[in-house]
Amino acid sequence: IPSNVLAVYSNKNNNAPDYRRLVGASLSTAADTVTLSNDLSPWVRAEGCPLRKEIIMGALGDGPQLEFTVWNGNTWGNKLLFNATSNPLLKTFEIAYESLSGDALAVGWTGTNQDLAYSVWDGASWLPATPQVFSSPAGTTTTQLICAASHPGRDDILFGTVNSAEDIRLHHWNGSTFSDLGIIETDSHTINFGIMTIVFEQQSGEALIIWSKWNTAGLYYRTWSPTGG
Repeated sequence: IPSNVLAVYSNKNNNAPDYRRLVGASLSTAADTVTLSNDLSPWVRAEGCPLRKEIIMGALGDGPQLEFTVWNGNTWGNKLLFNATSNPLLKTFEIAYESLSGDALAVGWTGTNQDLAYSVWDGASWLPATPQVFSSPAGTTTTQLICAASHPGRDDILFGTVNSAEDIRLHHWNGSTFSDLGIIETDSHTINFGIMTIVFEQQSGEALIIWSKWNTAGLYYRTWSPTGG
């Protein structure tokens, strides 16, 4: 159980996102995380480790440049630099922790077509130290949105991407390798919004993927299980 709550957010007057901690009933004053390569961070995302007093923050600056950094309970450090992306207003990165090992998977768009790269934080270092491409779907469309969810009782992580052709593609991380699960939708809603989300059921361990379609009022869904496809 976390002993405190930490919030991170962009500061328009500073090239380091700010953070504040809630410990008990006391809220700390705002302080800097780490200095980023760009002045502003339109997208900031944080995820907490299930086993350690640790939080990883991803920040996409308006340079644009994507960077991750680690909070160890006392200080920020171990910054990981990803490649530049073409549109800082789109959420083209994600962080998810493995439930059993406590390792964290950081995924980001490389800025080239739909190519995705990754690195794993094992509590001490980023491996590989330079993010490596693991997915290069054919075509010249670009990745526009990435979201993910962690299995509650395994080291599986399911994440989805939306590209500029409005295709939704799923990928599976089993704790050591990736699997491309293919495209589940070719006509999603406009890419300018967060039109897809993924969540795991706590008891069954099945994942629920929900998204909106273009020119349709309803929402669509599919389920997925690491044991049954």
